[in-house]
Amino acid sequence: MRLLNADVLRTRYVRLPRVVKAGMSPVVSLLPMRMRYGSAYQKLRQQLSMTSARPEFVRLLQLRTLRTVIETVQRRSPFYRERLAKVFGGPVDSRSFNLSDLARLPLLGRDHVAADPESLLVVERRTAELRQTSGSSGRPPLRIYLDRDRSVREMAFLHHIWSQVGYRLGDGRAILRDYGGHLPTATRKWHYDRALRELWLSPFDMREEVMDEYLALLHRFKVRWLYGVPSAINVLANHARRWDWSAPGSFKGVLPASETLFDNQRRSIAEVFGGRPILPFYGLSERVAIAGEILGRPHIYAFEPLYGITELIDEKGAPVGRVGQRGRIVATGFISSAMPLIRYQTGDYAELVAPASAETGYKLHVRAIASRWSQEFVFGSRGEPISVISLDGENYADVIRDYQYYQDTLGQVVLRLALCKGVSAERLEATLRPVHARVAGVLDISVAIVDRLSMGPTGKRAFVEQKLELPLMRLLGAAPEPPAISDPRISRLPTSPLPA
Repeated sequence: MRLLNADVLRTRYVRLPRVVKAGMSPVVSLLPMRMRYGSAYQKLRQQLSMTSARPEFVRLLQLRTLRTVIETVQRRSPFYRERLAKVFGGPVDSRSFNLSDLARLPLLGRDHVAADPESLLVVERRTAELRQTSGSSGRPPLRIYLDRDRSVREMAFLHHIWSQVGYRLGDGRAILRDYGGHLPTATRKWHYDRALRELWLSPFDMREEVMDEYLALLHRFKVRWLYGVPSAINVLANHARRWDWSAPGSFKGVLPASETLFDNQRRSIAEVFGGRPILPFYGLSERVAIAGEILGRPHIYAFEPLYGITELIDEKGAPVGRVGQRGRIVATGFISSAMPLIRYQTGDYAELVAPASAETGYKLHVRAIASRWSQEFVFGSRGEPISVISLDGENYADVIRDYQYYQDTLGQVVLRLALCKGVSAERLEATLRPVHARVAGVLDISVAIVDRLSMGPTGKRAFVEQKLELPLMRLLGAAPEPPAISDPRISRLPTSPLPA
């Protein structure tokens, strides 16, 4: 029975209702930490540990996985079968398929994925998990089918990236972001999971008295790592500075995720947490690429070659070969096999630092990633900044086609929704109920149903139509200093998603 499979134990445990987890936690806590993650996690961590020392091993695994993907899509996806036949004049022999063959395939655009994701499926639809990515300015959400057991594989890569600053499996961490289906209550904004040694802190209510409790909890649970969205971490750091707070002796570092980390935020967070390491990473909801910042080299990221094959190409589709040249990030993902994305245009840009080669362990090095995920906020009744990346934790697939936030008053937001066909009022209410619960007492969200969202002259639309004045936002400490217009790190908009 797969319920007892150690490789999916963590995934299923995290998603259980809190009352069920409370009963299971003492039992799960008795298992060795490695067993809680399963053999797939352990095998992948062993492979990842060899990526720097044995580049030939990396290339071998890359090619083996790529060939498996090509064989699978050729047999099970009419879309890819037709695409391969058109390029190569007939069926391909996946056993000899190589990177030069991959480069001959046309790019997979976001438009096709948005229009017909089912054409990319290579498993029965019911066996995959349908997720919807958060939208961004100018880009509506996508429906993506993912493997249900992917969580431990994703965690293996995250733990591998974090290990360069000393992270070890089982280290206690605080999580300041939407996570694991946790919901705050009127009296309690946090939850501690003893089995996973995870302290969840709600990012939706950052009042001073709540943050006082958060800072005390970091000491109480001897937290080693703080993981979350930079905007919320920065708000907590600014509050801690005002009270001359000191991090617990157990504390080892900060692991930002899901938004661009601005330089002024990095300085502020480092000052409050005693200069401990700060290590952000880059990832995508589509699960096609992941890259960790290289320790000691801010803004320079190394893509993990076993997660997928990442390319940097120019506007003509040719590989970027000159250091310092910018290009589009294109990726072929390996982490989730239900809906393969081959040469997928991520919509993000970066500058080449070093090409993927034996010298880099076949890790593509880039800087100044212009991600579609920067930082966009709505504001609570007391001016509390709430990142919409944290707010958008629900899976809107097959319910909400597109959406946009509108705000002109503190503590009040209008959520404009374009619904999927045939969605009932009851289903919509059930989908939005957890969103309202997250921000109860802080933000009042009203709903406006629209046929479509208004677009600008170029076809783009703002994800947050924010009418509060920027000076007011800065006064409230809500907005980071915007980068200079010439700064290549300016994003088209917020997040790297994270495993549940």
